[in-house]
Amino acid sequence: MEKLVRINLLVLLVLLNLLYSESAVAQAPRNRFTLVGTINRPNGMIQLLPLGGKENHPVTTATYQTTIVDGRFTFTGEAPYPLAFMIANFPEYVSNPFIIEAGTQSIQCNADSIREVPCITNRSMQEVNAAPVNFFVRLVVGTQQKQNLLAFAKQHPDSYVGLWATVQLLGFGYHPLLDSTYLAFNSALKKTFTGARLGTMLASARIAAIGNLFPTVSLRTIDGQPAQLTNPQQARYTLVDFWFSRCGACIDQFPALKSLFSQYPRTDFNIVQVSIDKQAEIALWKKTIQKHELPWSQYLDESGQFASGVLAIDAYPSNFLLDQQGRIVRRDVRMEELTKFLVDNVPGPLK
Repeated sequence: MEKLVRINLLVLLVLLNLLYSESAVAQAPRNRFTLVGTINRPNGMIQLLPLGGKENHPVTTATYQTTIVDGRFTFTGEAPYPLAFMIANFPEYVSNPFIIEAGTQSIQCNADSIREVPCITNRSMQEVNAAPVNFFVRLVVGTQQKQNLLAFAKQHPDSYVGLWATVQLLGFGYHPLLDSTYLAFNSALKKTFTGARLGTMLASARIAAIGNLFPTVSLRTIDGQPAQLTNPQQARYTLVDFWFSRCGACIDQFPALKSLFSQYPRTDFNIVQVSIDKQAEIALWKKTIQKHELPWSQYLDESGQFASGVLAIDAYPSNFLLDQQGRIVRRDVRMEELTKFLVDNVPGPLK
């Protein structure tokens, strides 16, 4: 009898071990991806960049990086559900977003075609290609794009394409149509890590919507003193510009900003800048300000806690144009648009 009990226990342990092993084997492939790629570059480094930043991705790795060997590369990682990335071979090539799914898939990149949507075949990308508009083409933005996305979400409430497209468009600024799109998603999509994060981001973005008062924020001055972002001159219009010291596009706009700043009295137009540099970059931040001789007030939002948390900014440079009462009248206004706005709304520049 004792021998029979021992045998039964042994059989039970074997069965439990088999069940555990089969479960582990069954689960692992569902959450892993392998991306096999080609690019018309013989060697170098290539990266996967999470769309919207690592904060929107359920995986802990902020970026994936690997080596190009004879024009070929391979990425592996986690994909508990379809995830959106961009691919970059700096400094020449950064793609538009695309979606990776669990399993093995291939991707073809043309490093001479910046902002392309790379050729990749999986179910989500087939859905992207079948949509009336490619929501991941960065240059196609505006109200019509958001209306198209809302119609798509109503037809496909369980679509990760719609989810990631909403993340993408929110990066260019808040619009009430994006709230409507989010409401069209089913509950399962909203409960994903990215879906929950998107809901939080939309709530934050509403705070900084056009027509609202710009929120009060505690920052630090260039001397490290605590301060609140203010407009002491009470200018007719104030541009609040968010940037960081390693942002090439941010620095490229300095000449245009300096030109506008010199053309108008402070009672008509003022500029304040807020850097999101990390603690380790503060010296570079100060050096950049000195190098470019920036004459307006500077503040530090260390690591972008206010910018990304309250304002849901994930693309830089990003700016807000405020009126004399501190209400937001424009968001992410380009330099040529700002020039025209000031010509149309301010009595006249300095002679």
